[in-house]
Amino acid sequence: MTDEKKIAIVTGGNRGLGLGICDALAKRGIKVILTAREEVKGRRSVNALLEMNRDVTFHQLDVTKEQSIATLSDYIEQNHGHVDILVNNAGMILEEDFRQTGSHVSLDVVKQTMEVNFYGALRVTQTLIPLIKRAGGGRIINISARNSFPSSASSGWLAFKASKASLNVMTVDLAKELEKDNISVNAVHPGWVNTDTGRFVGDGKIPTLSVEEGAQSVIWLALESPKEITGKFIIDKKIVDW
Repeated sequence: MTDEKKIAIVTGGNRGLGLGICDALAKRGIKVILTAREEVKGRRSVNALLEMNRDVTFHQLDVTKEQSIATLSDYIEQNHGHVDILVNNAGMILEEDFRQTGSHVSLDVVKQTMEVNFYGALRVTQTLIPLIKRAGGGRIINISARNSFPSSASSGWLAFKASKASLNVMTVDLAKELEKDNISVNAVHPGWVNTDTGRFVGDGKIPTLSVEEGAQSVIWLALESPKEITGKFIIDKKIVDW
């Protein structure tokens, strides 16, 4: 079966920025498959979007489990036949990573963070690339962070920054490989968004951006940016050096 509408997959879509991205894509006429590890929370978020007449469905996805990813791929294959947009949004930051310096953070925290933020995104992307190729090309968008750059002045958050730096390397590598297939791959820093994570890392300070504002660069990359923009890091819809 092949769906004529554009199909978007958003990982970690049940809350915060991920939910905002799902809503914004659906507003633009995209059929969105909202994925989340926790089914109850995911279905609750989908039901809220359905009440606003958004074209959104739910599928459970744990990005750390290969079988879960394979099940999602099979579902897409059977029900839609292709993927046009993949947003690797699922991510985590653990309190120990936030509170400890790099010389003290445990390797277990580093491994847990890498498992979700990098290995998870890589697993999902590798599995769905054939379905993106089937669409005749598409867009892969990786949610990263400005502090993943080597020039970042701050200390701390070692596990988080290392995971996002790895995601950046994946972005460039896949962009070069997939350009011939009309697939763009970019990383984006959404800004300091008013979500549970944003408030946590702000240590009590109120984040400056709404979820809608944080989603803008993602939507631009998904639907509006020139296809030749690939392998880049985007902030506020602009390419930045990295």
